This record gives sequence, structure tokens and C-alpha cells, in this order.
Amino acid sequence: MYRRVDHDGDGVFEYAFPYTLLNTQPDPQGRPIRLIDDAFARASRDTPPAGDIVPRCGYLFVDIVRDAGEGAYYDDEGNFVHGFGICAYPAEYGVPDPYTYIIDHRGEVYLKDTGGRPVAVFPDVEEEGWRRLGG
Repeated sequence: MYRRVDHDGDGVFEYAFPYTLLNTQPDPQGRPIRLIDDAFARASRDTPPAGDIVPRCGYLFVDIVRDAGEGAYYDDEGNFVHGFGICAYPAEYGVPDPYTYIIDHRGEVYLKDTGGRPVAVFPDVEEEGWRRLGG
């Protein structure tokens, strides 16, 4: 939904980066678009809206900016036109479970026990032992 509108008026239809723009990006009337709820946005390790970082269902979230095989999700101007990724990792390792979850623009969710560490690069999921959720 976000990518269908040129929110910043630069003529580029791009994915939201940071993902918290899905909550805070103003619409034409200046109101936040709120495609995600405040709680999900506040769980961002990198750029939460005003206030403290608060885990959502025991997880913190971070943007993934590149794919191990395909490279950066952004172009030379910094527009996220090639994709996006988000990582959910336990705020406290093992609670509610030990898994780190990742998703990208293709829509598949993968999980792996990373020792509670987030990932910065979307991995080669097969080579690195990630399991597809529901698969």
C-alpha cells in the first residue's frame, strides 16, 4: 500500500524506510497514515516515533537494507525501490521463543535461532539454515 503513493513528492514510488514511516508518514492533510499501529512502530530499535522503545509481543524490529544475493534495496539516491526487509528478534532471548524472524518484499517469513541477534542483511535462507514459516 505504501509504495502506491509518492509520499515525499520526489516522483519515486518506493518502499517505506525506515519501516516506521508506515505509521508516521503524513497524508496530504498532515495526519499520520498509520498503516501499522503505534505499538509496532514503537518497537523499532532504529527509529521509533517519539517515546521509549517498547517491545511488541516480546520482539523488537529493525529494518534490513540489503539482500545477500541481490544487493542493496536502495538506489543511488537512497530510495528503497528494490525491496525491503524487516527483522523481528526477541527483546529478551528465549522469551517468548528463541527465534528471530525475517520477511522481505517477496512476503515469505523465515525463522532461525540466532541467539537473539537481529540480522542486517537478508540472508541466503537455504544456505544459512533459515526455515520458512508454515513450510
